Amino acid sequence: MLTIAQKIEHLNRQGFSGNMSEVEKFYAGQKFNQNDANVQKLIQFSIDLWQEYSFILKELPRANEAEKAVLQARKEELLSIAIPNHGFFANVCDDFYCTVGAVDFEKTSLSSINKNVKFGKYTLAELGSYALIGEDVRIGATLNTDVQPNKKVIIGDDTWLCASTVIGAGATVTPGTVVGLGACVHPNQVTEGNTLVLGNPAMTKLKIDNNYQSNKDNLTYRSVDEVNFIVRHVRNLGLDVDEAYINALKGEKYNCFLGCIGQIVDFSHNLSYEFNSANTTADRRREIIKMLFPICGENFQIGRGLFVDVLGLAKVGNNVQIGDNAFFAGNVTLGNNVHAGSDFVLAGIGHELPAELRHIREFQGVNGEVCEIGKIQVADNVKIGKHCTMAPGSILTQDLPDYAYVVGKNKIFEKVKPQQLGDDFTLTR
Repeated sequence: MLTIAQKIEHLNRQGFSGNMSEVEKFYAGQKFNQNDANVQKLIQFSIDLWQEYSFILKELPRANEAEKAVLQARKEELLSIAIPNHGFFANVCDDFYCTVGAVDFEKTSLSSINKNVKFGKYTLAELGSYALIGEDVRIGATLNTDVQPNKKVIIGDDTWLCASTVIGAGATVTPGTVVGLGACVHPNQVTEGNTLVLGNPAMTKLKIDNNYQSNKDNLTYRSVDEVNFIVRHVRNLGLDVDEAYINALKGEKYNCFLGCIGQIVDFSHNLSYEFNSANTTADRRREIIKMLFPICGENFQIGRGLFVDVLGLAKVGNNVQIGDNAFFAGNVTLGNNVHAGSDFVLAGIGHELPAELRHIREFQGVNGEVCEIGKIQVADNVKIGKHCTMAPGSILTQDLPDYAYVVGKNKIFEKVKPQQLGDDFTLTR
């Protein structure tokens, strides 16, 4: 972990100069002047950095080999500028934000950060090893309380922040905690270790111990004919298919470090980034949709900001319309005439709850990360509002309002709204 003096030296190497006393107070977790010129310069520098990072992710799929080498090197450089002396990131997806120097992540640690994760502008945080962060997560929210915005958030070892969770300023996510989908850990709250916490405020739902048993359903995920069709589709794209990908299609656990599925995942991500690039033509976006969604009905319309974790797992009916920033992961089935607003998260891929099962381990004869597929179903003629999220195992047969998340069959809960997070999540140029 860098000292404050080392962080200031790091900023000096990035061109910062002059009186850095307020920045030092910020890094120290003390009260500081947010209007100080160098504090504001730091925030703007950080916003610009992460915008360039996202741009690179979108441009990499279109680049030739020489250009890819340059872009990849710059991507790693930006990550090292933003989180100096950082550990190993299995992934840091686009639309990420943290203020430069504000997140401490030890070199010996490992973490994975999914799409659209935001630390607050004035959030200090310590990230433990095997801290897994799902999509659409907000860390450091003041929730309009008088808590100091730079009171450090501690995200301990072996923690998992599931999709659409909110972590308050000064909160401690104790080692082993799984913050379930849509849950809100309030400012200064300390979770109970080795537990699944749910709700707003997050409360202990169950203890994760040796007696824990997965209640994953045994329903059929894709028919034999569908599996064979998807496999042919993937091979026609020039990709190999292995047991892990077949397991994913069938709803079984798979090792994402196996060669073929790793290539399919990378291919899916790169197609998503290409789809979102401003330079991609409308015809090419239609081609990408056909590649990502081989089982797809007529008149499928989707906005920008699409991210598909593994192509082929989603099945889409006729006349489906989805807004901007849609995230597809896991075995997803959308019926006919489904209309969804922007910021729609289908979080159907996850991990098992016990921490040791979320570590890199041997599975299918290879050391790697084990993923578990969850089934998500949306019935015909359903309307879904903006900023909604669906968890593994979700079944939705009725309309869903804005800012809602679904677990189980039609079990609907309200999410924290942006205006409740606090001003320091407003990121503008």
